[in-house]
Amino acid sequence: MRAWVVRGICLAVVHAATQTVLAAVQVRAPESASVLDPVGLGLVAVVALLWGVADGWRRLPDRGMAWFLAGLVAGPLAGLLGVLARSLFVDQTGLEALGAALTGGAAFTALLVMVPGALGGAIGQLLRTSASTDAEAEENDLDDDTPDRRGEHNQGEHDPGDLERNDLNRDEAAGVGRVARGSHARGRLGRQLRSDARSGPLA
Repeated sequence: MRAWVVRGICLAVVHAATQTVLAAVQVRAPESASVLDPVGLGLVAVVALLWGVADGWRRLPDRGMAWFLAGLVAGPLAGLLGVLARSLFVDQTGLEALGAALTGGAAFTALLVMVPGALGGAIGQLLRTSASTDAEAEENDLDDDTPDRRGEHNQGEHDPGDLERNDLNRDEAAGVGRVARGSHARGRLGRQLRSDARSGPLA
């Protein structure tokens, strides 16, 4: 089922149910009409607004046209359902109320659905764009910090292979030193022997 059909039917039902409940209350308390009428209209507008925000957040395609068509559906359908419900449950409203409900009442209900729905779609899209921008900024910050953290991590750790190579180099250096010292000692001993051999016959 198309998106505008679902929205139009649902909001028509909400509007008709609200008006029926308010009519039942007003029959028992007529003085409450001035307070309850704005509340009922505000309830329908809030439902349309929140639904529009959800559409904008989900980036529903053609949501503006969807809410325009939803208003065209919700207006006359809400008027028809409202007259039907009041005639059954409240005060036996007759067909004479149907003309007003399908003309002026339907036009007002259509606007009550279109405007908050379209406004909510714009708000939802703005919120989604802002959230996406913040998420991208956080990802960029993490990407910038990652090389520095890797460098710190590498500085704090030593490769076992490097340690082994350093040990081998030290061992080789120590061995070369011992060989050099041994050669030097043998050279001194040889020179001493030759000197003794030359000085012996003279004595």
